Amino acid sequence: NDNNGGVLSNSLKDSTTNVEVDTDEDQGEHKTCHIDNASNSNDIFTIYVGIAGQVVLALADTGAVYSSIHPDLVKQLNIPTHGLPVEVYGKGIGGEYMVDRFVYEKITLHDLRFDDHPFKVNKCGTSQFVMVLGADFFRKFELIINPANRSIGRQVAKNSFWELVMDTRNKKCRRKLFNLPVQV
Repeated sequence: NDNNGGVLSNSLKDSTTNVEVDTDEDQGEHKTCHIDNASNSNDIFTIYVGIAGQVVLALADTGAVYSSIHPDLVKQLNIPTHGLPVEVYGKGIGGEYMVDRFVYEKITLHDLRFDDHPFKVNKCGTSQFVMVLGADFFRKFELIINPANRSIGRQVAKNSFWELVMDTRNKKCRRKLFNLPVQV
């Protein structure tokens, strides 16, 4: 097994359905998600990520120090990679591994677009996910994680915030806005 079970393929695209989103909101890139996560009955916090014109299933992992992307996905989406000036080793549940490449990409979560972020290129520890959003991503964009209701949010003013709820088990996404002032 070369650990690429989550990489998009033409056969996968033809056999899965789209993500259901609230029709009152902009559907963003996730309206064409081709990932089938219905069989994932566990409580792992997964999220749809738009990258290079495709949508993939990613693991939201605050225990991962750095975000990562699978090398097969990098190749499939033709994302340019960059070398590291020194050998860097990562360590995770799958053991220790060398990281010698990274990508710098913009990503989309539902209809929220995030600026360029570095992703180390490695096999992400499992074939189920082709990306991992690590603590570096959540810290950089000052995001609040709520795994109990599978949401990511951000405070935008003293009493105002947005929340993005993604239940990949049911293929549903919605963004909520709380206490945003409307001026006349």
